[in-house]
Amino acid sequence: MTKFTLNSTNESALSIIDNRELELNNKTTLVNKGYFFQFFSEMSQYFYNFQRSKIFQPSIETNEIEGPIKKQNDGSQTHHLRTAELALKLGISETILTRVLQKLESFELAHGYLDKELTLNSLAKSFGTNHSYLSKIIHLTKDKSFKSYLNDLRIEFAYEDLQQNTHRRKYTIEAIAYENGFRSAESFSKKFKARYQIYPSKFLKTLEA
Repeated sequence: MTKFTLNSTNESALSIIDNRELELNNKTTLVNKGYFFQFFSEMSQYFYNFQRSKIFQPSIETNEIEGPIKKQNDGSQTHHLRTAELALKLGISETILTRVLQKLESFELAHGYLDKELTLNSLAKSFGTNHSYLSKIIHLTKDKSFKSYLNDLRIEFAYEDLQQNTHRRKYTIEAIAYENGFRSAESFSKKFKARYQIYPSKFLKTLEA
């Protein structure tokens, strides 16, 4: 009788232990499955983002590179159209127009307009073109005659030069006029007054004040 009770108790105890081990195993399995699904989800998201970045990155790089190039091409195209339109209005070839405009730019940078002996014919000859073409080009692109074009450049140069060159301020008005391409002090003074609303003699006094 005692032996039977002991065995029954042992079997009950073993059954409880087995049940708890089973529960523990089930919980462990569930935990492991939870970690596995979380890990699988995170890896799936990572690979999705990685593939997405590979797909869209080239288009971004292309836009960054092609953007400035496109703008540059647009600017060049606009300049070309403008030159072509001017050439058509002038009745000359685009090649001649481009060459003369480049020479005009170099002429201005070198202060060639300060030459008192300069004429439309002499300048056109130095450019390798004729005076008619040069006159038309200046009139259309500068909106002024050749004479006004020269006088404006000379007056602007004199105005800037007198402010920066203290030695030049000691010259007479006549000497300043000659230095800036004018043949007379009177002509220089009138052009200076018309442009800056002050005679050069008074302008010199304001600089020395």
